[in-house]
Amino acid sequence: MFGRDEKVSAIRLTAAQYIILNVFLMLAYGLWRLQMMQSDYYSLAAEKNRIRNVPILAPRGSALPRPRARRRRVLGQPISELSGSNAAAQAADTTLSAAGLHPFRRANPALNSKETEMKNAVVWSEIAVSDLRRATAFYEKLLDGKLKAETFGPYEIALFPHAADGIGGCLMKGEGYEPSGKGTVTYLTAEPGIDAALKRATAAGAKVLMPKMALPGNQGYIAHVSDCEGNRIGLHAMS
Repeated sequence: MFGRDEKVSAIRLTAAQYIILNVFLMLAYGLWRLQMMQSDYYSLAAEKNRIRNVPILAPRGSALPRPRARRRRVLGQPISELSGSNAAAQAADTTLSAAGLHPFRRANPALNSKETEMKNAVVWSEIAVSDLRRATAFYEKLLDGKLKAETFGPYEIALFPHAADGIGGCLMKGEGYEPSGKGTVTYLTAEPGIDAALKRATAAGAKVLMPKMALPGNQGYIAHVSDCEGNRIGLHAMS
C-alpha cells in the first residue's frame, strides 16, 4: 500500500513540475513576442498615451518706433508739444466731465500703438433733435454761422461748418435719435470766445448748465449749455 501511495505522489509531483514549466514557457514566449514581434506597435501606442509638456509662449507685441514729438489736443485744438522722453509722457494729466476735474495718470504712449497711428480718434458727431428747423435756428445763432440742410435716407440733417480735413458733425432728426441731457457731450468751437458764445446762447433761449471754467495747462476754457432740444452741449475756446 505504501509503495502505491509513493507512486501516486511521484506522478503528481511530476505533473506539477510540467505545469509550472509550461506556465514559465508561456510567459517567456509572451514576453519575447512583445519585445521582438510587436515592439513597433506597442512603442507607437506608448508614444500616443504619453503625457507631453507643451510650452505655451506668451504673445509678443510689435515694437514701435520711439516718437520724436507728439502733439496733444483738447477738443480738436493743439495745446502743446511733448518730447519723446518717458518723464514727460508719464506726467500727471487732467480730464474734465460735467461733475468737475478728475486727475489721472496717462499710460506710456509708446505702449499704445493706436495713439501713434491715428490722427483723430473721433471723426464725426451727431446731435439728436426733434425739431430740425428750431434746432437749426438755435445753433446758427449760437455759432454765429450757417448750417447746411440736407437729407440722408429717411433722416433730416443740418451740417455744421467744418474744414475739409477737420472733424465735422450735424444735427440729426429721425428714428432712433432722441435728445437727452444725459450722456455724450459734444463740444463746439466758441468764437471769438466763451463769453460771447454764452451771450448768444442765452439770447437764443439756452440755459447755462456749467459756467465758464478754465482748463489746466493753458488749454483754454469750456462751458456747458442746454440747447432748445434738451441736449447738453459743450463750448470750448482759448479765451
